[in-house]
Amino acid sequence: MPQSSYILKKILYIEDDNELALLLQKRVEKSGFAVDIAESGKAGIAKLKKHSYDLVLLNYSLSDMNGMEVMKRLAPVSDCPPIILLTSSGDERVALLALENGAADYALKDEGQFYLEILPAIMQEAITRDRLAKENERQRQELIIAKEKAEIANQAKTDFLATMSHEIRTPMNAVIGLSRLLAQTDLDPKQREMVDTLFSSADLLLRLINDLLDLSRIESGQVYFEEHPFIMTDILKDLQNMFSAEIGAKSLSFLLEDSTNNQLFIGDKTRIQQILTNLISNALKFTAKGGITVSATSDILSKDLAQIRITVSDTGIGISPDKLDLIFDKFVQADQTITRRFGGSGLGLAICRSLAQMMNGDISVESGVNKGSVFTLQIPMKIGLSDESLHGPKNSVNDIEADTKGTILLVEDYAPNVLVASMMLENLGFLVEDVSSGEAALELIQTRNRPYAAILMDVQMYDMDGLETTRRIRLLENDKKFRQPILGVTAHALAGDSERCLEAGMDDYMSKPIHPEILAQKLKKLTSFMKSS
Repeated sequence: MPQSSYILKKILYIEDDNELALLLQKRVEKSGFAVDIAESGKAGIAKLKKHSYDLVLLNYSLSDMNGMEVMKRLAPVSDCPPIILLTSSGDERVALLALENGAADYALKDEGQFYLEILPAIMQEAITRDRLAKENERQRQELIIAKEKAEIANQAKTDFLATMSHEIRTPMNAVIGLSRLLAQTDLDPKQREMVDTLFSSADLLLRLINDLLDLSRIESGQVYFEEHPFIMTDILKDLQNMFSAEIGAKSLSFLLEDSTNNQLFIGDKTRIQQILTNLISNALKFTAKGGITVSATSDILSKDLAQIRITVSDTGIGISPDKLDLIFDKFVQADQTITRRFGGSGLGLAICRSLAQMMNGDISVESGVNKGSVFTLQIPMKIGLSDESLHGPKNSVNDIEADTKGTILLVEDYAPNVLVASMMLENLGFLVEDVSSGEAALELIQTRNRPYAAILMDVQMYDMDGLETTRRIRLLENDKKFRQPILGVTAHALAGDSERCLEAGMDDYMSKPIHPEILAQKLKKLTSFMKSS
């Protein structure tokens, strides 16, 4: 039996001329096919609805309806096999129309019946094309389903990591915050060693969580960059405040060289600060004596674009030249002993370079063993106009003075973080009122006739979150003569957090764990009633 019979077995021939039907049946069955005959269009449709066929041979001229009408009635039939239309010579236009309406092919019946010789080949080609098309469609559908499943799984992973980041960062804020506060008390040497170890271990854990979350976002293509005006000097001052205690503890020098001349740039300040935080943290980790220098310059490329260049230099242990190409790989340290001596996951530099390159920049390094290292970040950045708003408290008519006692309203639903934030604020010289929900905050605001020095608003809260609470506070202010400064605090630290906070009406935001120096600096921008601690 020919190979074609294995692929194409059962055929329905719709033909009302019995002699022609039997002739074709006999000739085609010689090629190994089984042919079932239907004597009319109606009978053929009935057979197709009842039985399964691999292919249909359809005569165009039938007694009850023509072949085009049969095709129209078969269109709704599920899994309808491919149809080859048989027409008399001179009906080529009909055949072409049939192809446009879904026929797999056609054959012209000639008086010498030569078409019966080539018909098996036409049939085989038609069924092959049909099966290839169906297989392609099946694979396409499988790819669509697989893609959808992958996207769902990837989103589930991202959501899980974001949720876990929030759930872990929330108690970590208490651990790190209380460690900082405890370190400021009178401790004997053993107690101080214990507190310092607690703080450094918690900080290491937090950085690992952040790195894993960032790596997941980068690999899934879910890293988004904001565009807001910022001044590089502000970033450098934030970093100086952030690392001052650790640098002081190691008796290292820390030099800032800022030549950006308070130029206003448009870009993602948070991502730039993240990269520099990692570079300075590495420099601090691997430097035992000497110091760290951070230099910032900007070169004007055009009237709208500048090239920011920031170097982080240290006098640390340095890196062997043959290892320089490896340090930006994921989970790779320049030397295996580095992990044992200094810890770390080997993710930080890989993430930093990925972020820099995604902003059309890059990071390079020069180093030598025991000669220190110089990491250089270069990123093209839009130049901002001098009158563009730096996000902060908006000016408004304020006929009533703010709380002269410097009272902060703390809106936080996690008790340990209430303790941490309250102690930090009190150390900064503020009085603190705290509430555990947005509803309670709204009740206080509604009854007050003067603003708080500021509101410290947790973004993630049960029932009404900090964003919605802020929106409602802004609505309440329509009936008051003052505007309330609001500083958002989030444990997610995701891309877009800043934009969401500002769109909700907050004046600024910061991520948990709360750093006392950063908190002090942000509150100083929000209120004129800052008291020294």
